[in-house]
Amino acid sequence: MRKTINAKEFAKRYSDEFGVPLNEAEVICNRVRLLGSHLLYVEGRDISLHRFGALRHKKTAPKRFKHPKSGKMIIRESKDMIKFKATKNPLEMDKPPWEQ
Repeated sequence: MRKTINAKEFAKRYSDEFGVPLNEAEVICNRVRLLGSHLLYVEGRDISLHRFGALRHKKTAPKRFKHPKSGKMIIRESKDMIKFKATKNPLEMDKPPWEQ
């Protein structure tokens, strides 16, 4: 089972990896998250990160269903969704071509 990493742990790992003070790492990670949220939800743009994956903004189709008690047809409005598609085996991409 995969362990989920939260924002605090991510900032700690970022701090350790790049030698940045923890408080600066938290600010950097938070600003990246806010920028991503703004691009996806406010501007409706997609984000593609090389060797990581893509976050795509998608609008679902309206859904029709019948109310179980009254039998009346109800239409649920379309929703905004964010879909993530990971890059295929990003760890393999870091190897030189002769090692693949």
